[in-house]
Amino acid sequence: MVAPIKVTTIPQTLTPDSTGQPLVTQEEGVKPIAEANLSTTNLETSGSIAAQARLNKTRIASLAQALDVNQIQNAQNLGIKVDIPVDVEEALLKAIEREENLKPGILKATKEAKRGSGYHVTLIPPPHCKLLTEDPQKVLDELAKLTSWDINIHGIGKLSKADPKDPNDPTKYRTTYFAAVDAPALRKFREKFGLDPLGLHVTLGFINDDVHPKDGEKPKEYCPYLSNAVNGVLGEMHWNSGVDVWTYDLKFNVSGIDLPAKPQPKAKPEIVAKPQAQLINPQQVEVILQAIEAKLGSDKASLAREVVKTLGENIDTGSLQKALGPKFGKDMGIVKTIVKEAVS
Repeated sequence: MVAPIKVTTIPQTLTPDSTGQPLVTQEEGVKPIAEANLSTTNLETSGSIAAQARLNKTRIASLAQALDVNQIQNAQNLGIKVDIPVDVEEALLKAIEREENLKPGILKATKEAKRGSGYHVTLIPPPHCKLLTEDPQKVLDELAKLTSWDINIHGIGKLSKADPKDPNDPTKYRTTYFAAVDAPALRKFREKFGLDPLGLHVTLGFINDDVHPKDGEKPKEYCPYLSNAVNGVLGEMHWNSGVDVWTYDLKFNVSGIDLPAKPQPKAKPEIVAKPQAQLINPQQVEVILQAIEAKLGSDKASLAREVVKTLGENIDTGSLQKALGPKFGKDMGIVKTIVKEAVS
C-alpha cells in the first residue's frame, strides 16, 4: 500500500454524523465557520461535481514525445496542467475570500496578474530548474511513463511569509491559498529527481505574491477550517485506500504539460560610439573663423582666432570645440554646426 501523504491525520478532525458520513469538525481555537459553508446547490451548474467526480486518466506520453530537450532545458519549471470548472473555481475562491475577510476577486486578480490564467500541479519548481537543464532526456523519459493517475484533493490550505525586502510591513505579507492534492504517480516522479514527494498542491490564488517553501521547510498542507469552508464545493469526503487518506468527491482533470520558458534577459542598451575627432587643416580653420564672424560677429571671430593660436598647428575638431566651449557658452551649438559643416 502506498505510504500516506504528510497531512494532518484526518480521523482526528472527522466524526461521523447521524448517517455515518464523516464531517470536518472545528478544531480547538478555530473560529466558527457555519456562515462560510457552501452546499452543492450554491453552484450554478449543479451537475458539475458529479461530472468531475471520476477517475482522471490521461496519457501524457504523446505530449512528452512532442517536446524536445531544448524546450526542457529552457523551462523555468515543470508542472501538470489541471482543469477546474468555472463554477467550481468561482465557488472555491468566493468561499475562501469570505472566510478570510478578503476583498472579493482579489485572489484570482493577483494570481492572473503575476502568473496568468490556468492551474497546475508543480513537479519541478523554479528553485530546482537546474534539474531540467542537467538531464532533460531523463525528464522526457519520466514524463512518458506518466500514463494514468488520480489527482485527489485533501482540502484547502494557506501559507504566509513576510516580504523579504520589507519583513516588518504586514501589508506586504505574501499569502498563498491552494488545494492540497496527491497522486502516487506524481509523487514517484518527484522522488526520481530527489525532490520531496509531499506537498503537492494546486495554487488557487494569492495576496501580493506566491509563497514557495524552501528545502527542509514544512510542505504545503491543508488547513482544516478553510477545508470546512469549502466542503459543499468539493463534494463529500471518502476514505481513499489508494493514498490512505480522506479525499473529496471532486478530482482535478489533467489537461496537459505546463512548461513555461525562462524569462529572457533584458537587452542591453546599444552603446552609440562617440564621433571620432577629425584633423582640421589651415584652410578649414579659416572657413570656420569666417563663418563665426558672419553668424556671431567680429568680436566672437577675434576671440576664436586667439583660441586657435593657443592650439598650435595640429588642430582637431574635438580639441577646438573643447577650447571654444568656455568662451562661447550658449553659442556653442552654432559653433559645433559650423565646425561640422567645414570638415564634412
